[in-house]
Order: sequence, then structure tokens, then C-alpha cells
Amino acid sequence: MMHIEAITKNWEALHQSQLRPIETEAQYLEMLEFMRQLMRQYNTNLEPHRSLWRLAAQYISHWEAKTDELASQPIQGHELLRAIADAQQLNQAQLAERLEINQGHLSRILRGERRISQKLAAKLERLFRIPIKT
Repeated sequence: MMHIEAITKNWEALHQSQLRPIETEAQYLEMLEFMRQLMRQYNTNLEPHRSLWRLAAQYISHWEAKTDELASQPIQGHELLRAIADAQQLNQAQLAERLEINQGHLSRILRGERRISQKLAAKLERLFRIPIKT
């Protein structure tokens, strides 16, 4: 159970960060960094951090859809895994460990030789809160 002091501290930080819709590239980069810090410091599967993370993700998603033509294009599973690894600063061995799969299997997925299974998609959704359609 979270203590009231921790909740208050987090919401004060939210107020100070002035979390709002993104209007500039600089705000976009700040929001990305905010989300990285949030994920490193807190369990974003639990409230209130979960709601905060989702709000920031919405702002980022809207900005990307508005400014990046490629952001709305579908990507392949191996491209998504590479993006996740880059965002989380994980090498292939570390990503395989987090996903609890064989590194060789992950390597084949990253080369586009294998597809992401439903089971692996469910893990990706749970670990990285990314909706996956296989």
C-alpha cells in the first residue's frame, strides 16, 4: 500500500512538470525523458504512476501522429523489438532475459525470420505496456 506522503510527492512532481499536450519538439523530448525516468524510478503498473504514465503516453502518441508520417505506419515485430531494446537500453541478451526466451530465438525474430507468437506478444504487452497485434 502506498503512503499518502509518496502519493502527494508524486502529484506535486506532476504539477511542477506541468504535464500537458505537446506543442514543440523540445516538449516532446522532455516528455520522452519524463517517461524514461518514471519507468526507471517507479512501478508504472501500479497507481498513481500507471495513470501518469498513460497520460504521458497519450500526449506522445498524439504528437507523433500529428508530426511524424511514419508514426502511423504499421511496423513489423522485429522492428518493434529493436525499438523496445533501444528505448530500454537493452542488448539482445538482456532483452531475451527480460522476455524469458532463448537468445537465438530472439535473434531470428530480430532478423525477421520468425514472427512474434501470441505468448510473446502477451509478455511484451505486460512488460512494456505496448499493445501488440500478431
